[in-house]
Amino acid sequence: MRARFLDEPRFALLFRHWNAIRGGREMPARRDIDPAALGPRLLPHVAIIELGEAGNRPRFRLVGTEIVRRFGRELTGRYLEEFLSGTYLTHLTALYREVWLCRCPIYEENVFRWSEMRHVWAKRFVLPLTGTGSDPEFALGAQLFMSHLEDRKPVRQVFSAAEIDRLSVDHADPAAATVR
Repeated sequence: MRARFLDEPRFALLFRHWNAIRGGREMPARRDIDPAALGPRLLPHVAIIELGEAGNRPRFRLVGTEIVRRFGRELTGRYLEEFLSGTYLTHLTALYREVWLCRCPIYEENVFRWSEMRHVWAKRFVLPLTGTGSDPEFALGAQLFMSHLEDRKPVRQVFSAAEIDRLSVDHADPAAATVR
C-alpha cells in the first residue's frame, strides 16, 4: 500500500515528528507534543483531540487557526456533538474510535461540507497519543482543505505497527525529524 499521506509535505513532516518522538514506543505521549515545535507552516492545520469514552466522545483540546476558520467558530474544549450533527458527526466519531481501537495512524480524504452551498475536499491524518497510561487517550491530527472536488474518490488508509515501522525505515531522514 502506497502511503498517500507522504505525498503531502505537511503530513510527511507531521509523521516524521510523531515518529521521532515516539522512539521505540508504540506511540508517543501527549506530553511529548510541543505544538510550537510543529512550526507555522503546520500548526494552523493541527488539532489535538481527547479520545474520551474509548474514542466515542472526542473533544478538541487544541485547534489550529485554519481548522477554526473552516468550521467558522472556536472549537477548543468542545465535544464533536456540540457543533456537528448527522453523518459528519457519525463519520468523525467513527474515525477517532478507529484510531483508539487500532492504536495506529489513519489517513483519509473526503468531502468536507463547509456550508449548505460550499463543499471542499479534505485530507486528514490522525495519529494516536497516549496519556497517563499505554492506551491512546489523545490523537494528533492535521486537516488540509483543497478547493477541487472533481474526479476525487474517498480514501482511507489504516497503518499497522509493522507498516509504520517499515515507513519509519524507508523514509527516515534525521534532518527532517524536526518539523519546521
